[in-house]
Amino acid sequence: MKKMIMLIIVIMISLVSCHEETELEDSRKIAFMISTLENPFFHELSQHAEIEANKVDIDLVILDSKNSVDIEKENFINLKNIDVIILNPVDSELSSDIVLLANKKGIKVITVDRQVTKGYVVSHIESDNYLGGQMAGEFIESLLRKDDNILMLEGIQDTTANDMRIQGITDYFDDNEIDVQYTEIANFNRKEAELLLLKDNLINEIDVAFAANDEMALGILDAARQVNHFVTIIGFDGTKEAIDAVSNGYMAGTITQQPDLLAKYSIKAACDISKGLEISSSIKVKLKLVSIKSQ
Repeated sequence: MKKMIMLIIVIMISLVSCHEETELEDSRKIAFMISTLENPFFHELSQHAEIEANKVDIDLVILDSKNSVDIEKENFINLKNIDVIILNPVDSELSSDIVLLANKKGIKVITVDRQVTKGYVVSHIESDNYLGGQMAGEFIESLLRKDDNILMLEGIQDTTANDMRIQGITDYFDDNEIDVQYTEIANFNRKEAELLLLKDNLINEIDVAFAANDEMALGILDAARQVNHFVTIIGFDGTKEAIDAVSNGYMAGTITQQPDLLAKYSIKAACDISKGLEISSSIKVKLKLVSIKSQ
């Protein structure tokens, strides 16, 4: 009788142990590490990611790196029970450390919008930023008047999104013999762009401006309003405020990304990877031009 009781106890302990292991396995999550939620585009991207995750009943953890590689790394270290990371890197080179650490732990990585330079990434999902730069160049050419001074405003250098957008528009200008009089950097930041343009009254020297994201484009608009100077402004991303500015005639246009599709493809890729399915190593999302001409 005692042997029978002991056998029952052992079986019960085994069942409890198996149940706990199953719960642990079922509790695994997908993490979406965003470079900064202060940027309206990335905030919108995160919202769409949550919507897509809810559709497929995925436990999604969204982490804000606050444009800091140190915070990004700390967020990664604190992650538990993660199968797949969707990484929107702060810095294409420095954020590679996250990918290398994930590779060692056997965590699969997808990058979105920005690439990394080292480590194994299962899939990269992005808008065609080079093509977007070319689209911006072609649109600017259609608006140019004789003797217009052009400003090209870069975001965070060494991020692939910025670099490919700038390369696209630069190549278009070179091919069509269009000169750029001013090239500046404002790190994708609206206030930084505004202050930069107001410094030394640079804003009054500019007739046409391309900004590598909408936040900087809106910063140019803020500066132009302060000095009552009209600038033909073209942005990139398609945030709500920028599209409203185009609709109201304050901006000439914006190369519009589709954060809903970026989020949809990212979540689907993460789900497929967690199921052991093969996916494409590169997924491109279409861009479109929203302009005063299309309103």
